[in-house]
Amino acid sequence: MEAKYNVRVFIKRPKAAMEGEDPSGQVIARVRWKNNEVCFTVGCYANSTKWNHAGQCAVKHTTHYHLGKPSTATSINYLITKTIDSIKRSFIRFSIDNIIPTKEELKNAVINELCSDDEISRRNRKKKAGMALSLTIDDSKTLYDYFKDFLNEGLTVHFWSDDVVEKVAALKNHWIEIDPKEQLKPKDITVEVMQHFQMNLVRRGLRNSTSAKWIKIAQWFLKFCKKKGAGVSDEVIQFKSSLTDVRDKEIVFLTWDEFKTLHDFTIPPDKKHLEVVRDMFIFSCTTGLRYSDVAALKRENIVNDVISVVTEKTDHLLRINLNRFSREIIEKYRMFPPQDGKAMLTVSNQKCNVHIKELCQMAGIDAPVTIAYRIGNKTYKSVKPKYEVISFHSGRRTFVSLALKLGATAEEVRRITGHHSYSVMEKYMAQDDEQRKHATAVFDIKTEREFLYDQLNNLTNKQLREMIIQYNNKYQDPN
Repeated sequence: MEAKYNVRVFIKRPKAAMEGEDPSGQVIARVRWKNNEVCFTVGCYANSTKWNHAGQCAVKHTTHYHLGKPSTATSINYLITKTIDSIKRSFIRFSIDNIIPTKEELKNAVINELCSDDEISRRNRKKKAGMALSLTIDDSKTLYDYFKDFLNEGLTVHFWSDDVVEKVAALKNHWIEIDPKEQLKPKDITVEVMQHFQMNLVRRGLRNSTSAKWIKIAQWFLKFCKKKGAGVSDEVIQFKSSLTDVRDKEIVFLTWDEFKTLHDFTIPPDKKHLEVVRDMFIFSCTTGLRYSDVAALKRENIVNDVISVVTEKTDHLLRINLNRFSREIIEKYRMFPPQDGKAMLTVSNQKCNVHIKELCQMAGIDAPVTIAYRIGNKTYKSVKPKYEVISFHSGRRTFVSLALKLGATAEEVRRITGHHSYSVMEKYMAQDDEQRKHATAVFDIKTEREFLYDQLNNLTNKQLREMIIQYNNKYQDPN
């Protein structure tokens, strides 16, 4: 006798939860069979804004927070799979014994299955711990042998992008510069070696901010070596760069007037190739998307004027409402859509950065910008016209700056861009559809106000007086 059953996994938020409060709740597995129903707590919390309702699981590559504590989608989905498997095995056992279980019988069976899994896991961990104690350092492998393992695991397990592969290749070259014979082993790397690595970056003329990033990337690789039993010390992993950067750097972004100038600029007939770059840049300025996300955006990612996209860099799921400016670009390419299913025509990031400078120069966006940076213990400053220092990433900064200035709240903007600011306060932060829409709708509001101002300026004094009289008659208090 086999009992037919159905399992549904969902997020159960507190009944008293109000709109705008913490969107996280307990993950529940509900089982129904023969007019019976039992709910099991999976053992974790998930964020309802990052939940795949069709797949009954957390959206891949997302991080969920509850009371300030993070949980990855991988760990949440593991617990879900573990619970469902226990339910499945329990029903199989009842089927073998020709039994349709009661609620209590199923509860006890599933709990026993879960406890059995935990016991097996404990035995495996104990076995692995014993193996780790007997693990010896492989003295035959150099740092560069581990680079091969690092790259192979990244490509086959983590599916690294081309950008990450290029960074790993560049990191290897940085190490070769201080170890030309390629004989260095992970266990030989000390704090002094890390300081030498840092000094070499400075000697090459890299800015302190860039050198600090390379040190972090080097430590990421060395953590991998340590995990593989290469004997890397904790001091090396915890090494902190002594390089300091300039504080309060000037942020390169477009003001509202510069944004409108660029948007309205008439591109000469012999420079039509710049039109695609402008479209991409304006789209970034009004949605906050990075180059990688604009370039990868598909038509299928935009439904009912809402962009739903998982970011290339951070794997965050973002939902962004279109406004007048972003919508007109999407509509423009809807008439003649690219063959690859993309939402708009795109060019490479390198070309974008070159052509956006050319475009801004032609449009007269030349406000002076002070560039300051440090190399080693020296500070360098220079003043350049904005078109020389602007890049595609300035579009993202423009979105943040203009959205805040035009009335969007910091939290509304943060939810659009996916930045990790205010992480401590995140459990108090939530955003409904109207809030998300407002973050991009402020561009429409600004445009409508400018239109009204222009209309008022074109009225004669007589027309303006008549309008005021009509307004007072219509809204005059009868009391």
